[in-house]
Amino acid sequence: MIAKYLFVSSLVAYGIACFSPAFVGAEDPKFNYTGLGALLTGIFSFFFSAIAFAAWSSNTLYAATIITSFVTNKGKVTLIVLMVIAILLSLTAFGVDKLLVNEAGTTTPVKIGIGFWFWLLSYIIMLFYVIFKP
Repeated sequence: MIAKYLFVSSLVAYGIACFSPAFVGAEDPKFNYTGLGALLTGIFSFFFSAIAFAAWSSNTLYAATIITSFVTNKGKVTLIVLMVIAILLSLTAFGVDKLLVNEAGTTTPVKIGIGFWFWLLSYIIMLFYVIFKP
């Protein structure tokens, strides 16, 4: 029963992360980059920041864990490994110090926002879900 609550809590934390500022401007406090914006445009970080792309790619492991946990009850160790790798990849977001602002290649310095912490929390809760999953 606790596994069900952990699963839902993880999805709720991920949802909150999507609509909260994942990154805020270090010099311009009006600049907010929501988690949903980071999720949708993060793939383009492949072209300018390997660190940001590594953090973004952890979302694929999170999604793979969700899908795999519904498809089969086997492979618990695999799911745990997936989530540990996802958490480690997400920690690379601490190395993101600037983000692309527009198509001209302009960047702005940023720092971690509250959305990042909810995003990381959703991963940690999902790890516990996988551990406690029957």
